[in-house]
Amino acid sequence: ANTFSKPPRAAFFVLASPVGPMVRVSKVQPESIAAELGITPGTELLAVDGRALDDFLDWEFLTADDAFELEAKLPDGEHVVFE
Repeated sequence: ANTFSKPPRAAFFVLASPVGPMVRVSKVQPESIAAELGITPGTELLAVDGRALDDFLDWEFLTADDAFELEAKLPDGEHVVFE
């Protein structure tokens, strides 16, 4: 698992949209933490600290802490957890 502390919001993702019980990344800012972790457009953000993401507001609320665990599904189908 990769370890990271939360950067300013603009440094993580640029655009994401809710799709069912997760948030799908539509654009990643170059040279951001997300890009360094290997998160690409199409990545599904499933949960933060074990709590499911239903929409982008959940993302904003659940990532308010400086550090968090992120469960995601990459576009190739691989499930990953970033701590």
